[in-house]
This record gives sequence, structure tokens and C-alpha cells, in this order.
Amino acid sequence: MAMAALMMAGLTSHAQFGPGEDGALGGGGVTDPDPDLVLSSVTMPPSIPSGAVLTFPLVINNTPGSYAAPSTVRVQLEVGPFNFVYIDVPVPAFHVSAAQHTVWVSYQLDPTITVPGFTVSTTFVTLDVNNVVAETNEYNNLTVPSISGTVVF
Repeated sequence: MAMAALMMAGLTSHAQFGPGEDGALGGGGVTDPDPDLVLSSVTMPPSIPSGAVLTFPLVINNTPGSYAAPSTVRVQLEVGPFNFVYIDVPVPAFHVSAAQHTVWVSYQLDPTITVPGFTVSTTFVTLDVNNVVAETNEYNNLTVPSISGTVVF
């Protein structure tokens, strides 16, 4: 009778478990490990034509392979002498079966950059910039990869 009342109220047993829980009963329930987003790799073309659209991939891993909500990665680029831009790129949710995502960063370079040998470089990458994913390690979200590409004319 009590189960019928719960079902009629629209409550089901799966509503008791959140994204980080597997729903196993007994022993107080079992939960999956919290996610941990980590920048695995970032690559940039070695040369970039002045005024071109710079596009490069970021590979993000979720190390324990558990659910992680959609988030945003922020990339800071130096795109001209002392000219920094921030690019926010959405990262889809990580499901248990998807432990890695590749997201693409794009930026239209200024065609007036005329500094010979100037390099476009990443100054930092911040994963989960809006802090929507509760991770086991929040301190590894800011990375300073050393990548760059030379602007050619």
C-alpha cells in the first residue's frame, strides 16, 4: 500500500540517487568516486597566418570515469604584444562511458599583428571555470601549458 502511494505521488526509487551514485542498495548504498577533470593535452599549429582563425584542440580527461556535469573551460591567449584574450569553451557532460572529451578553441587573429616572429601562446587553461563540477581535486583545474605558434605574414 505504501509503495502504491509513492508511485502515485510520482516518486520512484531512482529519484533517491544523484549523478555520482550508482543506486546500489544495502550497506548504506554505494557511490561512485567524484569526478576529477584534468587537461590531458593541448596542441597548437607551429605557424599561424596573420589574420587567420586559430583553431586548436584541448583534450580533457575525467580520471575516475564517473559522471561530471557540463562545464566550461577558459583559455587565456596572448594574441599580440601584451594583448590577452579569454576564450570560454563549453565542455559536455562526462558520463561513465565517456572518460575523455576533445573541445576546440577558435579565435580570429588580428590581421594587423606585424611583429616579426611574434608567437601566439597560451598563458593558462582553467577547467570548470564556473565551478559547477564537485571534484576530488579542485586544485588541478588551473594549468599553464607551454604551447605556442608563430604568426607568419
